[in-house]
Amino acid sequence: MILLHTTEKSGAVFIRTDQLDGETDWKLRKAVSCTQKVDRPSRLTQVDGKIVANPPNNLIYDFQGFFESKDLATNASVIGRVPDPGFVAREGLSLENTMWANTVLASSGHVLAMVVYTGLETRANMNQR
Repeated sequence: MILLHTTEKSGAVFIRTDQLDGETDWKLRKAVSCTQKVDRPSRLTQVDGKIVANPPNNLIYDFQGFFESKDLATNASVIGRVPDPGFVAREGLSLENTMWANTVLASSGHVLAMVVYTGLETRANMNQR
């Protein structure tokens, strides 16, 4: 999943991935900054945007892609600023924006995320032996 918003004001959360990679250390993850700025998270369900990501693979420490939305760049009611009709909000995505299947949210509060891989395409499934 791509982390879009969290109740943590900083947009950062910690996850545990021991079920996926055996590591017991907590890992820092960050929400996409332009979606974290939305004043009411429920509005994210109405945003016209897209996530473009690399094809599914079993590399649990690699992720590349981007999030793009005209709504977040032009809709003042969504992000609380003056519209700029010629601008598209585009933000690069990396491993720090992801939460893989079988990870546990270790921070308090909750998150909103977009699923990008399911079923046989999940990293957990691709790494089963």
